[in-house]
Amino acid sequence: METSYRARFYLDPNGLNMSNGNTIALFQAWYDASPDVNVLLVQLRWNNGYKIRVQYRNGAGTPTTSGEFAISDAPHALEIQWQASSGMEFREHVRVEHL
Repeated sequence: METSYRARFYLDPNGLNMSNGNTIALFQAWYDASPDVNVLLVQLRWNNGYKIRVQYRNGAGTPTTSGEFAISDAPHALEIQWQASSGMEFREHVRVEHL
């Protein structure tokens, strides 16, 4: 089981055809002991503009959702870093850079 993870990937939403309310999963991580439990999810949403949203599970296993971070339709670098703690709880960090 991973105790820490760091990923950097690039996203250029220009040209995507998304309707209001549409969501695309950009990154997912599952809890090793229960593969059907999504413990980290990074999404691109369209809600009158492109937005990044993060969902993760806290120590009690309850899904927690971040606010939405607006991004433009230009290229971006997304960096995700998390570190496991006890149970399914972990700390997360998401950084978005305009390229």
